Amino acid sequence: MRILKNYIYNLSYQLFLIILPIITLPYVSRILGPEGIGINSFASSQMSYFLMVAVLGTATYGQRQIALARNSPKKLNEVFWSIEILSILVTGISFVLMLITAELQPKYASILSIYSIAVFANIFDVSWLLAGLEKFNILAARNFIIKIISVTSIFIFVKHESDMWIYITINAVTPLISNLSLIPYLKKVWPISNPIRLIDSLRHLPGTLVFFVPQVAISLYTIFNKVEMGWLNQVQAVGYFDNSDKIVRLSFTVLMASSAVVLPVLTQKIRDKDFEVVQKYINLSMQFSLLIVGLMVLGIYMTAPMIVSILMGRGFEPVIQVMRIQVFMLIPMGIANVIGNQYFVPANKMKQLNSTILFASLFNVVISFPLLLLMEQRGAAILILMSETLVALLQVLQIKREFPLNKLFYGTYKLFFAFIASLFLGLFVQQLVTTKYWNEIASVIIVVITYLGLLIVMKYPGLIFIVKKIQDKVSNCKD
Repeated sequence: MRILKNYIYNLSYQLFLIILPIITLPYVSRILGPEGIGINSFASSQMSYFLMVAVLGTATYGQRQIALARNSPKKLNEVFWSIEILSILVTGISFVLMLITAELQPKYASILSIYSIAVFANIFDVSWLLAGLEKFNILAARNFIIKIISVTSIFIFVKHESDMWIYITINAVTPLISNLSLIPYLKKVWPISNPIRLIDSLRHLPGTLVFFVPQVAISLYTIFNKVEMGWLNQVQAVGYFDNSDKIVRLSFTVLMASSAVVLPVLTQKIRDKDFEVVQKYINLSMQFSLLIVGLMVLGIYMTAPMIVSILMGRGFEPVIQVMRIQVFMLIPMGIANVIGNQYFVPANKMKQLNSTILFASLFNVVISFPLLLLMEQRGAAILILMSETLVALLQVLQIKREFPLNKLFYGTYKLFFAFIASLFLGLFVQQLVTTKYWNEIASVIIVVITYLGLLIVMKYPGLIFIVKKIQDKVSNCKD
């Protein structure tokens, strides 16, 4: 019950993140245009690297360590402050390095200097403490309020193309306000029970680096492509790819919500060597993830022209093709999310996780230049699809030693059949209905009905499990 409640809290916020671009993207895209969006994306992508260094894997490592120590107030106090002091030191170094980097790029120095505020804000980020304590209700409430203030500020103050500076400032300052709002919740670990020596903090460095390495590796095919296109003077291409990337990745946050909630639970189950329960969770999560991913891919593919027309307007037509390529990466991402985030991380099998991500990142770096040079935003979409697929394949090869693949992917052939049948039927409907928007709406309705209907008829286990749970809830309510 606690897992379900935390999942609902986290899912509600993730759904909120999906709704926000529907509100802001049409406005911002029309005000700033492809070039303004591209410049912002180029600068924020560079900032992401320095923020990554500042975080240094603390988000996941810290949550895991807090989950292990939360039953002992003294241990909890020591673990938190030793990790937090390390975070402050590393953030300070990263902040200075970003300011130096900004000075080395005169054209974008002012923008990068403003974005450095978001890096500095990491000093006050203690969300990993609350996540480890499973206080997802607090995090969700905080995030809702701060995001609403941020969006409201954009609509009030960003009115013209020249207001790009205001837009960037809002994006940079929002994390600082958000993190400062969590300071009152430090009463759980305040005051410091024992003096924390520097050596105590540095002992956590290897653990955080284990989580940091895959983040850097992942960034080579999620962020670096945007930076590389900026260096190639493909600023508009960055804008096209970035808008597609935002929509596709935001849809994936529905599944990321489950990982954040399951992590503390699986960490304890693995620690207690309750492997039967762990296997049950993982198998069920894989079935659920692939079911939802199939729906998301079909929905976005069918409605891509309508999404671009409504959310972005004229000048962003190239995004349609980019999105229809990139959306298929949700399938391998769904698989890797279950294996990597829900098993390798809580089981502390970071060597297996890191090796798969590093290999895919090297692959990305090797083939990125010719693809981006020749195909620009379409090349970036193909590149990221190939990289995410390679990550998933390598992780499947790693986990097959511990999880029988026939159980992990039980019933997947039913999903594949339902997916292909629904896709072709949806495309056929779009050919029959030629009215703008109505062809996308009609096709997506037919696709969803066909997809879920076929899975119910074929008794796909993941969907049958959900249907039974709903039936049980309804029966309990009647009683």
